[in-house]
Amino acid sequence: MKFRHMLTSAITAIIISVIVVGGIIVVFEANGDEPDMSYKTLDLDAQITADGDLRVTQHIDVTLRDRSDDDYERPWKQLYQQYDLSEDAITNITDISVSDPFTGKEYPQGSIAIPSNYSKLEWNEQHAGQWYIADVTQGDSNPQPYDPQTQGFTAKHSNGNGESTTARVERELKSDSAATSAQHRTVEIGWNIPSISSASGLKFDVSMTFKNAVTRYKDVTAMQWEPFGKKNRIPIGKVTGTLTFPDGATSKNTWGWLHVTRANSTDRGKNGSLVFSADDIRSGDYLDIVAMFDSTLAGNVARTSGKDAKSTFMKIETQDEKEWRDEQRHSARMRVLSWVVTGALGIILCILGMIGAIRSIKASQYHGGIEYWRDPPDMSPASAAKLMGVLAGPSGLGGRDSSIRNRQMSSTVMSLASKGAIAIYPGPAELYVGYDMSATSATTLAAMIASNGKESELRKSSTVVILPVVYDNVESLNLSRSERAALDILVKAATLTGSRVYDLKAMKSALGKYSKAYKLQEAFDRACDKEFGRLGATQSTGYGSRMCGVFGILLSLVMTVRFVSSGSELALALVECLPIMVVSIFIIKITRSTAITEAGQRYAGQVQGLKNYLEDFSDFTDRNVLDLTLWGRYMVYATAFGISAKAAAQLAKAYPEVTDPEWLDQNAASSYLYWPCRSYSLTSGSAFASAAGSFDASAFSANYGDFGAQLNSSFSDIRSTMAATAPSSSSGGSGGGFSGGSGGGFGGSSGGGGGGSFGGR
Repeated sequence: MKFRHMLTSAITAIIISVIVVGGIIVVFEANGDEPDMSYKTLDLDAQITADGDLRVTQHIDVTLRDRSDDDYERPWKQLYQQYDLSEDAITNITDISVSDPFTGKEYPQGSIAIPSNYSKLEWNEQHAGQWYIADVTQGDSNPQPYDPQTQGFTAKHSNGNGESTTARVERELKSDSAATSAQHRTVEIGWNIPSISSASGLKFDVSMTFKNAVTRYKDVTAMQWEPFGKKNRIPIGKVTGTLTFPDGATSKNTWGWLHVTRANSTDRGKNGSLVFSADDIRSGDYLDIVAMFDSTLAGNVARTSGKDAKSTFMKIETQDEKEWRDEQRHSARMRVLSWVVTGALGIILCILGMIGAIRSIKASQYHGGIEYWRDPPDMSPASAAKLMGVLAGPSGLGGRDSSIRNRQMSSTVMSLASKGAIAIYPGPAELYVGYDMSATSATTLAAMIASNGKESELRKSSTVVILPVVYDNVESLNLSRSERAALDILVKAATLTGSRVYDLKAMKSALGKYSKAYKLQEAFDRACDKEFGRLGATQSTGYGSRMCGVFGILLSLVMTVRFVSSGSELALALVECLPIMVVSIFIIKITRSTAITEAGQRYAGQVQGLKNYLEDFSDFTDRNVLDLTLWGRYMVYATAFGISAKAAAQLAKAYPEVTDPEWLDQNAASSYLYWPCRSYSLTSGSAFASAAGSFDASAFSANYGDFGAQLNSSFSDIRSTMAATAPSSSSGGSGGGFSGGSGGGFGGSSGGGGGGSFGGR
């Protein structure tokens, strides 16, 4: 049973942890802002020409999600890219082409069109399948015509306003001491698609030439190109690209640096080309490439300077990279430290919690040398039921508090019967109408039942008789506090039913209608608790291990939320937080809350010893003549232990005569055991001989077990009914039930030429 409890606790911990951690992940995913539009991939094929232009071809894979709602349909009609043109960087965009790589169809140039001004049909007929170019310097809502042939800027130097590498170089070199701030213009290149609600896997090839992208210095020619900048709001799953230098380039006369904050890689390709990639580009991210080559490879470049710039570029990029690496190193160390601290703290809590849990289990067990105990224990049946619950633990029979309460009630009622305060008869009260139950002998009643064919009624209920001594001289019964509280319930039931003879069905009905029945139940529970408390047999334990479990769960929850919300540490929620939560819940599940005190070991020995004795009774050869009075008390405690059926089987096996109705009528008519044993022959329909080999002890135990179990089940139902009478305010609570150098790209410099941003309408 203990292994089963451990296994059940482990499975429960796993299930709860998976649900909690998985739930956090699902909630964050569900609440995340899923973009209406995204680039699944963006592949850039760029080449710097000898005269300083940058020819770029983009291979785009676009995903468009349905953005309609119940009130408004918003189909997709137009995709676009916006770029920043300036005198000191990219001055113009020419040679534009847009094509569908699947069909090979090239889009012709069309006019500027606002998608919202056209119906689906009008749009598809008049504008779909065309590209356009517009000046959107004054805003997206006010696009103006743009003619690359006449409206491009003239390449000039500026005063170096900005934080890009090229701007800082210009500030330091002062290529043109009279230069002022550069003029800027925002140009939009768009292409119109057939109206569509959503789409996945839309692919386009978009080509263009960025004019005068480079500046030729005396020793090197350089540029900073920004395919997309901080204004871009379209996420990109993966960016790949190759930047090729003019003819004659090698890895020795070319240099390059990639600026991006996301996971990336850099490499060198053929003829010194720069090969790069970046993953998981999000809204507001940028990607800049600073490229530099020996000026001997350059041709007729429009923007020139007579100053050397190589060392300045090298110095700025080296400084930026060092600062970035240092910052990232510190950030990475802090992240790793948080992982290590979380893991270490979780492990410590789990280890301490497991140690405490194991100690609590040991502290709740009996460690003495008593194996068998033959006398009733020095405590009431209610206290014995409670102590057995502690010894059995949650895995044992009736280890739950509700089960203990039921066994306390049923064993206490049986104790009242064994002491002569009440009598318990099988069957409903109507079976005994016309008989004085306090004076008629048991044998007479048994004969009556057998003669009128009412044997089948015996299993339907039990009849309680309040005997006169309760009203005349209850003190003579020497009842314990719990027995007196149980008797008060039975007496109140007699008052409510109007008879000292009633069955359990009538008792349940009467108490269910009595508004203060719950107070009687609470009084009984308090009496049991006080009675048990006076023994000093137990004390609280396991607080430390449970707190370790609680803190472990809290740690798991907090770190799961942190890891999941970061967007890049989901694996840690599964690798670190989930195991910590599993173990923490497992610790709480197996930790015992009650320990046996040193004084309680004596009582525990009596309780555990008597339980063992009753379960193995038939194996003893030194047993005496059957003592019906003693066995009456034995069965009371067997009910408290939850083993009445086993004890009855041992009794029948050791003393077969208890199954013989004639023997019972002659020798046990005044005994408490008479009716539990006599009802066997009545319900089985035949008498059994006293020979040990001629009766079925298991059948007898099942019958007796039914009698004892019937009381237990009935009083459980009665307790629930009584509790239901309590007003809602009385319960007080429920009570129960996640350089390009070989080192790759780095952040820092942004704001290069182009400053692209993407979108759709």
